[in-house]
Amino acid sequence: MGLDAVVYRNIQTLAPALRERVRIADPETGELDFVSQGPPDPNYNDALLAISIRIGNAASVGWLREQINSRWNGDCDILLNKVLFSGSHSGDFINLKGAEAMRREIDKIGVTQGQLPEALDEFLKQMRQLLDVADAEKNPIVFV
Repeated sequence: MGLDAVVYRNIQTLAPALRERVRIADPETGELDFVSQGPPDPNYNDALLAISIRIGNAASVGWLREQINSRWNGDCDILLNKVLFSGSHSGDFINLKGAEAMRREIDKIGVTQGQLPEALDEFLKQMRQLLDVADAEKNPIVFV
């Protein structure tokens, strides 16, 4: 068990042959699903994802939460309460408005003086990647 985050590709940007084979399964998240059974290649579903990030197992998510809470208590409401509140939540998402607020949090803490632990620095880089892709695809960040 652990925590993963994805951004689904925008259906409008898919190649026409693929777009004909999928539908929007959830308009709030942009989740796509095949209308009919896809080819046997198990990686084919990856074509529907713009990005997929493994945030970590329950222990590493707890460590990240503690690190952020102890360093920037009060400055990271979205990171703490929408991303790192559990090491295994799924089915919830951060909409585009929330993603912009999370970007402001990360930008604010990104100017912190001093060296960050490698795992914390990597987490912040991953969150920036998710935010960039969510912005480009015009779809929210979804936890799976």
